[in-house]
Order: sequence, then C-alpha cells, then structure tokens
Amino acid sequence: MDKTDMRKFFSIVREELARKKWTQKRLAKETDYSESTISQYLNKEYGPEHFLEATATALNSRRLRLILTGTTSDGVYMDKIPICFPLNVDRLETECQELLKKIREVKRLNQFQNAFNLNSYKQSEQKLLKEMLQEMDDIKHCIDIVNIAAEDIGLNPDEVSTANLKKYLKRGYISTQIAKDTYPAKVSVLSINAL
Repeated sequence: MDKTDMRKFFSIVREELARKKWTQKRLAKETDYSESTISQYLNKEYGPEHFLEATATALNSRRLRLILTGTTSDGVYMDKIPICFPLNVDRLETECQELLKKIREVKRLNQFQNAFNLNSYKQSEQKLLKEMLQEMDDIKHCIDIVNIAAEDIGLNPDEVSTANLKKYLKRGYISTQIAKDTYPAKVSVLSINAL
C-alpha cells in the first residue's frame, strides 16, 4: 500500500472510531495491540499488514476492507455449486435478473431521490433496501464462481481485470490503477505505464 492509500486508510480509521464512539483504548482492546502502539500507528499513519487487517476487522468497516482487499464482500466457498462455465453463467444471469428487479422496486420508492439517511425510509422500505443489498452480495459470489469456471475453460480473468482497470481510468472512476498483487487478498497501485 502506498503512502496515499495508507493516509486514506488511517483517515477512515479515525472516522470509524468517531462514528462508533470508540477510543484508542477500545481499539487496542479489540485488536490486541497496546494503546501506545495504536497511538503511534495513528500518528505516523503507518502500520504493519497484520495491524491493518486487525483494525479493519475490529471496526467491521467495509471501506477499510475495500482498501485492503479490493472487495467489500466476505469470501464464501460455495461447495455445493459445481464449477461449470455454462451452468455458472446461467446462475449469474438469474441472480442479475433478481437484482435488477430489486433495484427497480427501490427506485420506485417515493423518497428514493431525496433520502440520505436510513431513518428516512419506512420499515418495509428498509427491508427492501436490505434485500437489494443481499442480491448484490449474491452477484459478487456468482462472479467469483464464473471467474473460476472461465479460467477452467482457458479464459484469463487477469487480462479482463487489466482491461477493466484501463476502462475505469478512462471513465474517471479511479485516479490510479489498482491491480491484484501476486499475493491473495491484497491490492497494489501500479502506474499507468505499467499496464
């Protein structure tokens, strides 16, 4: 993780601590690090990988998890689903249709365009929002399986990822290009020229 990402990580840690009303002492207890070590890392905006992971886990922060792993999704090993490209693509299509249905239902809510707080929604509408998020999570897991099946038939998901990074940069979605590192569940920042 470069200095910019490290600063962003620690900025989010401070926001999460404030949001949860946690002290550094509470974070120390939850991460099994001393209070002085927590203070040192927060002040220097630097910490070893184990500390970063422990902090993201303790704070249960999807934003921190995204910086560390490139995803907000919990990894789920779906051992009951056979890895078969056509079958997995069909399942992904079904999940996408279910998600689109939920998105359309959410967008029909009267206050959808003007609500910026969960409390703006009625209980039944909050339930609908949660169902939409569940469908989104289903899609993430299906995509993981399709990527494995695609690799099994000879497609190279890394080539697709590289093409997507270029597309995201061109569309202005990212300011730097992020690519999978050689180690699992890590991201690294590459220069544009590296791609």
